[in-house]
Amino acid sequence: MVRIKSFWIAPVSDNFFIDFFNEYFGDTNLLKPILLILLLVYTLHVLLKSKDPETGKIKDKPLQFSFLALSIWIFVTFLIPYLRSLLSVPMLFPRYTIVILPAFLMILAYGIELINNKLVKYLILSFFITLSVVDIVYVKNITQL
Repeated sequence: MVRIKSFWIAPVSDNFFIDFFNEYFGDTNLLKPILLILLLVYTLHVLLKSKDPETGKIKDKPLQFSFLALSIWIFVTFLIPYLRSLLSVPMLFPRYTIVILPAFLMILAYGIELINNKLVKYLILSFFITLSVVDIVYVKNITQL
């Protein structure tokens, strides 16, 4: 197994992270701006809250702890296959990294929760769910369970 030098998986591209992220959510062009905005809302909220002069350990700050845990989860899950793909044989493939989808979903859910206006919050959530269902049922025609 160690002597394998070629494989059916293509070499890692420079923008694999963006490609994988888009593929996790159906690669729908209408959904991409919403996902990006929600990720930015969460990240900016964490960064702005971390500047507060709170004292104490990170375990007493749930927002910063969640950011640290989710970041490590995503980073490590991508890092190991990425390094192996660069050093040995390509093995980075979207379905092999699907385990980070719950981390992205938690970040997106918290990003939605940070929106104060209930109407905007429910509109974004409805739009997200509707686009996802339309993509699954009509665009990809996945109707069998």
